[in-house]
Amino acid sequence: MSSEASYWAESDRFAMLALENPTEEDAEKRRQVLEDLLKYTKVRPKSEGIIHYNIARIAKAQRNEEEANKHLEEARKIIPELVKTRIDLDPIWKKV
Repeated sequence: MSSEASYWAESDRFAMLALENPTEEDAEKRRQVLEDLLKYTKVRPKSEGIIHYNIARIAKAQRNEEEANKHLEEARKIIPELVKTRIDLDPIWKKV
């Protein structure tokens, strides 16, 4: 497995775990790990976009609209079509 797929997959996994209980401390820790990953290492652009997207998902579940929008915009700059597809399929964006 390439490191790109690994960062992408781990980002998705962290977001899924954080979304199980978004108000819990573990969710915040997982979001912070994803943010730190963007600062710590160089990842391929698609993986970087997915990490931003997953941070946005966690922030959205935590009702932090400003943070969600910031990371969603970063993701759209890198992988606009993939973000559009994920938003269309992801129920987190359909919540009122």
